[in-house]
Amino acid sequence: MYDKSYMKQFSSYTNLLALMQRYSDFRESTVDMQMAASEVFVENTIRTNCYLLKSGYVQITDISKYGATYLMIGGPGKIISLPIYNAELPQLIQIKALTNVVITQVDFEFLKKVLQLEDPHNYVTINYLSDLRKMLYHEVTQNTVAVRGRIIKF
Repeated sequence: MYDKSYMKQFSSYTNLLALMQRYSDFRESTVDMQMAASEVFVENTIRTNCYLLKSGYVQITDISKYGATYLMIGGPGKIISLPIYNAELPQLIQIKALTNVVITQVDFEFLKKVLQLEDPHNYVTINYLSDLRKMLYHEVTQNTVAVRGRIIKF
């Protein structure tokens, strides 16, 4: 079993930044993007970037041929997108700033190299997937409660 607090600390924004800064191509591989509240950024998932939320809050929405689907709200320190499997990624995501935000855009190949060398136990990936699992559980629970309420009212 993994220690939850250690994984969270290891996967934190400040630690990830420190790990990446060890490499000479850090400056070429990362860019801080500032977004004002209610500004929208659309990202194609045949993407080559990963996004880390430095400050502020964002809403992430999947924009597909079937319409827009809410995915999650991210807060400071969250990894907004970490491509794990190409086939499972939404094709197009919309990142909407709920407050003034700073997002660090990281070249995925650079991050992949850093994680392969600095995170051999995959703490960052496990923490990211664990956070997604919790978020999905909460969404399903809320939707189930809403459905039960609608059924009972009939």
